[in-house]
Order: sequence, then structure tokens, then C-alpha cells
Amino acid sequence: MPDNVRHDHAEAHFRALLDASGLPQPDEVAHLRRCLIFLWEGSKSVVLLDLDELAPGDDPFAGFDAGELFADGGFASTG
Repeated sequence: MPDNVRHDHAEAHFRALLDASGLPQPDEVAHLRRCLIFLWEGSKSVVLLDLDELAPGDDPFAGFDAGELFADGGFASTG
């Protein structure tokens, strides 16, 4: 069973990063045992967050640049 607190915390922080960067929220989110999967149906974009790779602490995305998600242009066409 997934560690719901860690999953919920990571999802909330990732969603806040999307908002702060002007990116759309995902259409679906899957909580798996060791990861989160975010899906944007319109652009067929997926972000997989490996929870084992996130930094411990209050902000698991410290230093993450959400603007990097624009590189392929998929998110720009979603909304």
C-alpha cells in the first residue's frame, strides 16, 4: 500500500509548481507504490515522479524548474 502522506505531499507540491509556472493541471493522477503519474490527455503528456528520487524534507522539489516541462511544447497546447 502506498505511503499516502508522502504521495499526497508530493502531489500537492507538484500541483503548486504547475500553478506557479502557469502550466495546466493534469487530467488524471495515479498513486502507485513508489511513484506518482500525472496525465494530460489532450497533449498525451505524462510526468512520472519517482518518490524514491525526491529529496526528503518539506519541499521535495527544491531546485526543480517546472519551465523544463515546456521543452517539447506539449504542455503549451494543453489546457
